[in-house]
Amino acid sequence: MRQLLVTLLLLSGVASYAQNIDDEKVVFKYTRLPLEPIDKTFKNYASKVELAFAGDDAQKMAEYEQKVKEAEEKYEKDMLVWKEEDKKAEEVYQKELAEWKIEDDKAEQVYQKELEEYNKKSSIKKLADKELHNEGKPTKRSPQKPYKRTPTMPRKDLPEKPDVQKAYDTDLLANTYIKLQGFNKAADNAVLVTVTLYGFECLEPELITTTKSELNSSGKVYHNVNYYHYETKYKYPMSVKVEVPGKGVIYSESFTKLTEFSIAKTNTAKNSSFPSNKDSYRKSLEDKVLADNLKYIDTMVNSRFGYVPVEREIKLYTVKKDEYIDYKNAFDDAMAGYRILSENKAGAQEKLKAAIERWESAMAESDPENRKARVDEDVTIITIINLMEAYMWMDDYANAEKYLDKFNTMDASKKQKKYVNELEELLKLQKTLYTTNNQ
Repeated sequence: MRQLLVTLLLLSGVASYAQNIDDEKVVFKYTRLPLEPIDKTFKNYASKVELAFAGDDAQKMAEYEQKVKEAEEKYEKDMLVWKEEDKKAEEVYQKELAEWKIEDDKAEQVYQKELEEYNKKSSIKKLADKELHNEGKPTKRSPQKPYKRTPTMPRKDLPEKPDVQKAYDTDLLANTYIKLQGFNKAADNAVLVTVTLYGFECLEPELITTTKSELNSSGKVYHNVNYYHYETKYKYPMSVKVEVPGKGVIYSESFTKLTEFSIAKTNTAKNSSFPSNKDSYRKSLEDKVLADNLKYIDTMVNSRFGYVPVEREIKLYTVKKDEYIDYKNAFDDAMAGYRILSENKAGAQEKLKAAIERWESAMAESDPENRKARVDEDVTIITIINLMEAYMWMDDYANAEKYLDKFNTMDASKKQKKYVNELEELLKLQKTLYTTNNQ
């Protein structure tokens, strides 16, 4: 058991009662018993997390990688063919280019000869040719230069990567979130808690617009202002089973709450831009939902089978007056008992028993109709409350219920009635758990 933490805070000092009744807030821990106790011969537990989608995703990725490999191989073959065709195209081009150069050289020779003859003409002859819109100056008639008929380079046609679930370290998840309280984590003859994850589903974020009427900057005129936020529907279904050696599965549950869509909302703003990258937003949301759902399952399992440390806050009453030394001593005994309740129940009950004896003795003096009595109505009421709480932790539910009935006949304050109503609910639960665990 973890060390008990007790916090004592004086709430209001001396109250207005004539007897100087005082209550102190006491915070302590106790061990809540399971709703469905497992045979106490089983001391150990083991936990694991399984990914139901792991097989399908692995197959998808294997098929994807095979298609990538085939696409790579096809691309390499196509490139070999392309290189060969490109080489042939280069050879044809170089041959045509060589032939073109020969023809071009011939054209150059003809041109040079015609140019030489032209240059021999007189200026009068050239002028006459010009007036006839024909200067007569020769031009080179070059053949059309060839071009390389390069084949189209092949393209690597890669398949689209499949949409698969985020992979997690399942051992880390189990060790972090699934712990059966009150049991040792060990594999030998262990109760096995298995949580199965079925994958995260998140719909595309939807922009929601809200229009509000607000005063403008002058504070005089109302105008409509649009506010925006995004809503995302999501779910992460999970199930759990608990197995006991030699008995098989004793608990199996698929939680409806986790199969229904929930809504996550971003903060409201006057602009409609998404607050962050959608991929990172989705991953962050998934991690949060994963943790929340595993915590929920852990709570549900422990409520049935675990011995869970629970913190409780109570009011412990006393009377601060010289003639109430028995109340001071009972207060000290009760305080000492509550302090060690979770780690030493037997020792705690010895202290509570001593406190109860003092309060029971005081109740023998109870005279609610007499305001001058040492144990008048006000003192009787706080003594009853103290006894109800103490008897509950003594596992004496008959006496606790007896004093609950007696309290209901008293003229208690609203605060006291509210406090006892909450105590009554815990009393019912503790009685049920005690009875179930001691059959």
